[in-house]
Amino acid sequence: MTTKSARNLFVVGSLICFAALIVLTIDTMSTLDKRAPEITEKVDAGKKVWHKYDCIGCHTIFGNGSYFAPDLTKATERKPKGYLKKFLWTPV
Repeated sequence: MTTKSARNLFVVGSLICFAALIVLTIDTMSTLDKRAPEITEKVDAGKKVWHKYDCIGCHTIFGNGSYFAPDLTKATERKPKGYLKKFLWTPV
């Protein structure tokens, strides 16, 4: 392989990868709002409680936080309905 053909291969390959990156970025940005859940008043209130009591100091949620206490990412799916509310009111 000559130097000229190696350079051309590098340039063409780089342009193809850059074009793929642009196409995938545009596709992701166009579908991002459709995948994100709606931020409601309850969600906002939960976030304020999360920060007020520094829950992230012990728990993990969505991969962020400490590992001293259980991961709370899907806590409501693992317990029966109403359990979480009852536990938070009387955490015995």
